[in-house]
Amino acid sequence: MAKLIKALSTFIVLVLILFFVVSNYSSTESKYRCSGEIFKSKTVTKKDLYLKITTFKWWVGLLFDNDANISLEIPSETVNSYLKVVKVGDQLQIYKHNKETLTSGYFSTLSNFISISIPHHGIFEGSCTEIQ
Repeated sequence: MAKLIKALSTFIVLVLILFFVVSNYSSTESKYRCSGEIFKSKTVTKKDLYLKITTFKWWVGLLFDNDANISLEIPSETVNSYLKVVKVGDQLQIYKHNKETLTSGYFSTLSNFISISIPHHGIFEGSCTEIQ
C-alpha cells in the first residue's frame, strides 16, 4: 500500500511539473510598431499600428494546427485578433479564424514587413520594428 501511495504521489508531482512547464513556457511574445499605409477604395492613409505576435513552441503544434496568433491595434481606432497564424519558411501567414482557408495577410520574419487586411479599414502595408 505504501508503494502505491508513493507511486501515485510521484505521478501527481510529475503531472503538476509538466503542467507548470507547458502553461508557462509554451509561447513567446514579440511586440512591433509598424509604420505604413492603409489602402481602402481609392484612398491611401498613412498609419502606425502595433502588433503582438504570440509564437507557440513546437509541442503546442501536436495538439493544434496553429503556430502563433496576432493581436493588432491601431490606437484610438481598432483592435483585432488573428487566431490562426502558420509559419511557412520566413513568413507568417495570417488568417482571421481557425477554419479559414484564405489568408488575411502575411508578416515576413526576415524583413519585418507586413501586409494585412483589417476589417472596416482596408489593407495595411508597412515595415515593423520590434519594441519592448
